[in-house]
Amino acid sequence: MKHDFLYHFIQSLDKADVHCCRESSYINSGKWSAERLALFNELHHQKEYNVEALEKALNNAEYTSSLRNEKSRMYKALLATVLDHRKRREDSSSPSHNLEESRLLTHLGLLEEAAESANEGIALAMAIEDVITELALREHLRTVYKSMPRKPIEDAITQNEYCLEMVGQKVQNLIQYTLISDRLGDYDKRFRVADRKNVRQAMAQLIANPLMADMKLAMSLPAQIKFAFSWAFYYSSIGNNSKKIEYFKLLLSLWESNPAYIAHNPQHYREAISNHIGHLIITGQIDEVPNLLHKMEQVPTVGRRSEMMAFSTIELQYQLYYMNTNQFELAIAREDGLLKGIKSFGKLMTESKKLALLYNMGVCFLLAGQVLKAKNYFIQIRDLGELHSRLDLQGLARIWRLLLLLELDKDDGFAPYLRNSKRFFNANHPSYPMEDAIYTWLKKYHATFHSAEGKPQLQSLCTELQQFEQQKILGAEDLRLWASSRATGKCIRELFAKA
Repeated sequence: MKHDFLYHFIQSLDKADVHCCRESSYINSGKWSAERLALFNELHHQKEYNVEALEKALNNAEYTSSLRNEKSRMYKALLATVLDHRKRREDSSSPSHNLEESRLLTHLGLLEEAAESANEGIALAMAIEDVITELALREHLRTVYKSMPRKPIEDAITQNEYCLEMVGQKVQNLIQYTLISDRLGDYDKRFRVADRKNVRQAMAQLIANPLMADMKLAMSLPAQIKFAFSWAFYYSSIGNNSKKIEYFKLLLSLWESNPAYIAHNPQHYREAISNHIGHLIITGQIDEVPNLLHKMEQVPTVGRRSEMMAFSTIELQYQLYYMNTNQFELAIAREDGLLKGIKSFGKLMTESKKLALLYNMGVCFLLAGQVLKAKNYFIQIRDLGELHSRLDLQGLARIWRLLLLLELDKDDGFAPYLRNSKRFFNANHPSYPMEDAIYTWLKKYHATFHSAEGKPQLQSLCTELQQFEQQKILGAEDLRLWASSRATGKCIRELFAKA
């Protein structure tokens, strides 16, 4: 295992898991109970893994001499604790609960009760179309029936064996559609590092699979959902907007055909709505968006992590809707709730979601004419440090911070900011050439930004940014509109609305 494996495990826990670990018998018993609690707390509070700070916090040479082995033991013990804790938190009406219960009853020799529990689980699995769990339940039920007197249950045995074969085919069918869907996504991710023409050709060959010819070939609701999503994704990748929207609508109708399936997979349904909203906004079909946003808010949440995912997904879609309908004040009105949610969910929220929410709020303030507030959001992103997620947004935030500091600076105090930012822009990452271009422009022209010479220099920046805009690099259009606004004296909001 990596040296920081325990750190990453503890960092990923929610509040309930953390409390459970702190109260576990492993941490609170034996000679090293105080040291174990100190180790857990230090790893929980560290923003980045730091072994020197860890050893200093423990302050026990005998204990730290075997720290590597102790971390391995703690990881295994806490993993078992969290698994047990989460199992107890599971909904007792889920088919997987019935599977575990039936296995236990079988082990105890209570075969009739085991069969009854398995059949209850099968009914639940069929209601929510969980074909994988249904397959496991039917296979377990087959073994239970083999240990029971055959004659009284002969019809039940025959029916279960027939259904077992059918659900096995459904599972195989679902796996085939899942692989098609996943491979389409994998090919799309390779656009940055492979020839676009060849990747699109590979995607076209994949979508030509005979299984994709007709949705009737999909043998279950999950498989049908994979079918619809794959076509929507494919049409999106080739820019066929009408077919893309058609399949996203089909996708939602499939979800809504079975409310029990939604109740069992609320976040996936919410993501399906979110995808549909995003593509409606991109294509300018915004009339349906408010109803879809309301629908997304009505999807239930189960547990703290589910609440976090719902919050981040919903807030992000509201931001995008208001930004694309020139209603920045309405996005800004959600600021207090946004900041409260980010603080409340803390480490539970992924870096990428947090960065996107903060960045969008900064852009909203910028386009609403509140430059100082916008600058503060971009500084907040910078102050998070260099994160592993969304390098594009981190780079854009650094660019915006410098540009807005320059715009607000009237006393020639910008040069130190530029020097202090140099180390962030020297990497010349091949995926983000726009950063280097703007930093070079700032070095050359910042001294004359507020003079009469500044306007033609800003026009030259507009011209330079057009190449990045044509390459569809994130943020290039917004930056060009800002430069154009400052060069012409026109309101950036009006330019954004016309773009």
